[in-house]
Amino acid sequence: MPQLLLPNLMFEDELDGIAHRVPAMARKSAGQLAAVMGLLGSSTESGAASDQHDIVIVDEDTVPSEIPTALQHVRFETHASLSRKDLAEYEYQPWGWSKAAINLGAKLGLRFSAPDPNVVKFVNSREFLAPLDGCWPLSGEAEAGELPGGRLCCSAAQVSEALREFAGLGFAKWVIKSNLSQASRNRVCGDGIEISASTQNWLQKRFVDKQPVDVEPWFERVAECGLQFEVPPLTSDQTIEYIGGCEMLTDDAGRYRGSIVSTAVDGWWQSALVPCRKIAAAARELGFFGPIGMDCMLVRHPIDGKIWLRPCHDVNGRFTMGRVALSLRHWLQPGEIGFWCHGVEKSHTASRNLFVEQPGENVRIMPTSPARYGSERTTFQTALLISADCCRLTTVVSEILSQNIRGPFDALNVSDLRTAANEKFSP
Repeated sequence: MPQLLLPNLMFEDELDGIAHRVPAMARKSAGQLAAVMGLLGSSTESGAASDQHDIVIVDEDTVPSEIPTALQHVRFETHASLSRKDLAEYEYQPWGWSKAAINLGAKLGLRFSAPDPNVVKFVNSREFLAPLDGCWPLSGEAEAGELPGGRLCCSAAQVSEALREFAGLGFAKWVIKSNLSQASRNRVCGDGIEISASTQNWLQKRFVDKQPVDVEPWFERVAECGLQFEVPPLTSDQTIEYIGGCEMLTDDAGRYRGSIVSTAVDGWWQSALVPCRKIAAAARELGFFGPIGMDCMLVRHPIDGKIWLRPCHDVNGRFTMGRVALSLRHWLQPGEIGFWCHGVEKSHTASRNLFVEQPGENVRIMPTSPARYGSERTTFQTALLISADCCRLTTVVSEILSQNIRGPFDALNVSDLRTAANEKFSP
């Protein structure tokens, strides 16, 4: 059955009722990323009718053109054009099941089954995750002390108490996230136990609205991976399906710059699968179903530098970029690894394609974003870079993005994961 895909990438803001207040730059980036949801679609069989291609819904002013090979099995349609089509044979699938997405499906006359949007909102909240958060030592040996996860706080006094706790455990920095946060937005960062006036005002706005915040120590990340699951309805006899894990490409500041695409089934994140399955099961018991992604990480203890596992520091009850990255595995040949990269072309004319294959690099480059959106050239670009030489791949990506990009964490080349990468640590 062909799919009708809705890339409502401002999903968390829709849940929070603040989509109309999203900054213009973030809205533009989301609009230019919308087409990559088409990578989740399945290529049409040879000879199939063109009207049976998967469809990605786009806005009137962001209809893409100059479509790369990776997306040529997808059609891009506006809301207006869809209203004139018979969509009875299409399976409706938004990025996430917000009320706005459900309303659009009903408006288009689609038949679909969606989870209760209030359940979806709760599963995506810090309220749901906080009781399940924490860090695990990577051996059965007793550790000196414990590492906390986030602390759900409903008052300034509770925030201050959490900051004092983290300082006592050796953490110099912290981050406070809103109940429904996304990427690096809707959060504040700081250090020490003093709370600035601007942060106090930020907190007060949320507490007045009866919204908790999640206070977390700022961990030094060693590696991070997105684990993807598909949750069946509670009435179904199917079990929760593990789709796969995609380690994340990050810069030195820990910001997401893409995902590592591999056919390997094992990795350091295997220890996180059991607790993440339990979290997915807890979401299912509440009535949630559909795609769900959970981010796990290896973190360094601030006192002795040993590495711990944080099985889940983020729950996304929706599709994720990691889920999209997993759909690119079929482009790899045996022995190859891929970096699905996200980059921004900063020139004013945006006439340059960031991801241009250079001869002699031993790296294949496959664009995964249209070159144009409406009348503008694409500035937020994505591409899959493939090579059998992971070190060379890391170098090429770092040069293209003009940032130091961390490749996959190789736990196989260390004798003890608990002390891996500690050589450069100085407390």
